[in-house]
Amino acid sequence: MITMLSPNQYQKLRTIFRTMDHDLVIDSILAGKTPARIYVDNQDSPTAAATWFNFRIIIAGNPSVVVFNHELNKLFADEVIPQAIKAGFDGFALYYSPDQWANQIGVLFTDRILVRGLRYYLVCKKLQLDWRASLPAGFDLLPVDFNLMARNDLKNMDDLRLEMQSERSSVEDFLEHSFGFCLVHDHSLVSWCLSEYNCGERCEVGVATQNKFRRLGLATIVTSALVEHALTHGIRQIGWHSWANNPGSIALARRVGFVLEKEYPAYFCLYENIVEKSIEEG
Repeated sequence: MITMLSPNQYQKLRTIFRTMDHDLVIDSILAGKTPARIYVDNQDSPTAAATWFNFRIIIAGNPSVVVFNHELNKLFADEVIPQAIKAGFDGFALYYSPDQWANQIGVLFTDRILVRGLRYYLVCKKLQLDWRASLPAGFDLLPVDFNLMARNDLKNMDDLRLEMQSERSSVEDFLEHSFGFCLVHDHSLVSWCLSEYNCGERCEVGVATQNKFRRLGLATIVTSALVEHALTHGIRQIGWHSWANNPGSIALARRVGFVLEKEYPAYFCLYENIVEKSIEEG
């Protein structure tokens, strides 16, 4: 049987998710900071659990509970995926532990083609670069805060708002609980780096740069600025997730000072079932 837990029951799942400590979204969900639903096989003594937020589906615990797996299949097909498509997501990433869950993919998603890939988790505890020395003329580094969001003279603000809400429930939620930095050039937002899943002394980061401004070192600058801010404001561990076949993302992280801490498998699914598209985004 499948049961949805209430938030005041989430703490009992710490043991089930303990092997996925590298993924901070789990801590954020269990702490009630990220709005997500969690389903388990047994409300009183759960042995398997599934949760999701936006484009992430996470399953953990015992992969051999037959009834739970079949009911997850129905939940994903009838509720989770239709809602995600309606919200505008192109696909989803599936994270899992232990590895034996890979044997259940055909049971969980009977009508989807999932592509298996390798993910890297990198960690930064010390900044490696002086971003100020690299800031090119004509570019201004600004914090992503209420003052920035109140401006109406900047292009690409909608892109930034979408990014702010990719890991938070709203722009206001981001401004209240996260932080970030952006580069402005000629009244346009051209690059930004945002903190994600701030929880305790940890956070993760996401970075984006407008196409015409890539390969100029701008992402390195905004990421370095964010890392500097984080390390001087109580954050002790900053995480970076990337697909292993995304060398640009990995190189950027290493330039800033991130080091590889863990490799883990994951699956990716495009809702159109187009498997030829490469997995490039971190």
